[in-house]
Amino acid sequence: MPASAHGNRYPLLLYRHLISRYRLPSLALAVFLLGMAGLLFADIAPLPEESFGWLLAGGSASLFVWLMTSLAPSMAYVQPRADHVRVQTPIYRLKISYRRIHSTRPVEVGKVFFRGRLRGREMRSLQPFLGETALMLDLIGWPLAPILLRLFLHRYMLSPDQPGLVLMVTDWMALSKQLSSQIDRYQTDRQPKTRGPGIGASDILREGDEW
Repeated sequence: MPASAHGNRYPLLLYRHLISRYRLPSLALAVFLLGMAGLLFADIAPLPEESFGWLLAGGSASLFVWLMTSLAPSMAYVQPRADHVRVQTPIYRLKISYRRIHSTRPVEVGKVFFRGRLRGREMRSLQPFLGETALMLDLIGWPLAPILLRLFLHRYMLSPDQPGLVLMVTDWMALSKQLSSQIDRYQTDRQPKTRGPGIGASDILREGDEW
């Protein structure tokens, strides 16, 4: 498949925002726990020796979480492909055929998720996006059962009232143009091609008779 058949990758800002909240706390916790383990190893910290293993394990786990929160945002993106749009999250890859996309349109995030009904943690998760524009993919039907999609995708990527994906990306207009271009190309490639004039079997038989 030629490289030109693939569109640009557009980072999913919702995942970037949610994941970034854990980056600094996980790093601070890793430094604290590993530092305490180092002090205990040097016989400086007044702690029981058996706590060394727990400190080392906790610090290593926190360091791993920090590493994942640093890498995960680059693993969450949307990319138009030759025959489908790829929605990649840190833990799951969803492929949506262009046959399943009914339309694309800009939407205001706050109106899609009823800003007045958001409370507490929900408001904090969506606060940076409430006045922003996202790209809605209106789908003919869900590519998977909704209960499975809620396991693999964040709830604020799923339209609450109809089959559709809410894509909060860095440049929704550029994504919309690329999707429209790829969908048009996909539909054109699948249109039946008319055959030009040629010599059929019956014509060959007639010519043979004349010989």
